[in-house]
Order: sequence, then structure tokens, then C-alpha cells
Amino acid sequence: MLTCSFVAERMGIMSASERKAHDAVIELMGLELPEPRPSIESIMAKLMRDSKRGLVMESDDEASEVLLKEIGTPLQSKTMLHAIPAQLVREWLTSVGFTSAAG
Repeated sequence: MLTCSFVAERMGIMSASERKAHDAVIELMGLELPEPRPSIESIMAKLMRDSKRGLVMESDDEASEVLLKEIGTPLQSKTMLHAIPAQLVREWLTSVGFTSAAG
């Protein structure tokens, strides 16, 4: 959900203030990122084989996710899924400390 809020903000769907409020709610759950952290490549490989793949005709460099405009308000579509640039997922992973297998 934190990844999707990052992507939604970067795509201009969610405002910075809405993302901050959204992420604060998610952080109240006390969830932690896995340790040891898997490599960015292993996460991306799983993302690109996700069961939602193909439902919105995303390209080879996109994934499918549900995006919010604000807390409780999803961006509408027929499937509720939207193609997102996989590069933005990679950027979020890097921003929270995941690293590449290559170092």
C-alpha cells in the first residue's frame, strides 16, 4: 500500500498531503519491512509475474495495482486496476532501503 501511494503521487493521482495522511494510517498498523531484505530484482521478478498481470493490458514494463486518489477513494476503472510503471516501484524500493543484488 505504501508503494501504491508513492506511485499514485508520482503519477499525479494522489496529492502529497493525501499520501502523507494515507501513509500515516498504514504506519499505525506497525508493519515492518522484511529483514533480511530481498533484492530489488527478486521483488520485481515476483511483481512482474503477479496474478493480476494481463487484466489491464499492461506493457512489459508495467504492473497492475489499485491506486487511491485519497484515503477511501480508489481511482475508478472497470477492474479497479491500473497499469503502473514498474520503474516507480523500483524507485520506491530504493527509497526505503532495498538494494540491488549487484550491490
